[in-house]
Amino acid sequence: MTAPKTSSDPLVARLLPLVVHEVNNTTQLLVGLKAMLEIPGGDELFAARANDLAQSSTRMGDLGLAMAMLATAAGADMLMARRDPRAVEILWSLAIKAVARDTGSEVQVSGAPPRTRPDALDGWQVAWSAASLLVICAGASDGSGWSWSWRADGSLVGRSDSPTGIDPSLLMPLRERTPGLGLQLASGSIEWIPRPEWLESRDPD
Repeated sequence: MTAPKTSSDPLVARLLPLVVHEVNNTTQLLVGLKAMLEIPGGDELFAARANDLAQSSTRMGDLGLAMAMLATAAGADMLMARRDPRAVEILWSLAIKAVARDTGSEVQVSGAPPRTRPDALDGWQVAWSAASLLVICAGASDGSGWSWSWRADGSLVGRSDSPTGIDPSLLMPLRERTPGLGLQLASGSIEWIPRPEWLESRDPD
């Protein structure tokens, strides 16, 4: 498998502030839930908010996985043996939020990201490459004019309203660090094509 590089990673730089913000928000919610248990009658209030606790637990787990993948991509193997089939979804959704926040433009997306198998490379590259592609294209056009579509086979297609040029050299790290990934760049469009063996089989619609 390919070793992560220690050079500056645009995805890490774009996502880390958002991840910290999301962790802080979730922590504040947990602090509020804890405070309920310290007031008279708080047990009943806490029980009514039990779903918030469950959601916070799930969110913290997702953010922890995201931080582990970003740290591993930056050069520290924090992911280790941890795997999650929702890895692409987790990093992709954070990248969408980060781009929308930084550019002021909503990201147009249809379809759902694929689920990955536990033996897909080292566990981080598939998700990292998809989210990185979004960030690269957003940087080339201030985030506007691009629409994204997840296909049933797990591939991703991005289309621009104008033939915005993407410097092919910006895509080299994606190819180098995700061996076997297909990237097809054309005027105003780009395709991200993972290998089938990296993905869980999808149930037919």
